[in-house]
Amino acid sequence: MSDNRIVRMVNTHSINKCQMCKDTKLGARWEYKNYQYIPSYKPAILFICQKCIYKEVYGSKLANKAKKSKVLHKLNHNFGETTPKLDN
Repeated sequence: MSDNRIVRMVNTHSINKCQMCKDTKLGARWEYKNYQYIPSYKPAILFICQKCIYKEVYGSKLANKAKKSKVLHKLNHNFGETTPKLDN
């Protein structure tokens, strides 16, 4: 993994089409780039909705708990390897 994962808020309030769930939503727009596991492959940067960003970062089991505490909103910057974890 040479490049870090990117999780960053682009806009706080806009109408966007999510590139992951393909739905048009009103709300925050997030920039997401997954980890790079293969040295010759550069993962694409996706612009996705709030629901999809929490599911990608925390998984389906902890996504609702992270969304309620607004973890990513409070730490709105490039996390890299230090994406915050939730206590179970």
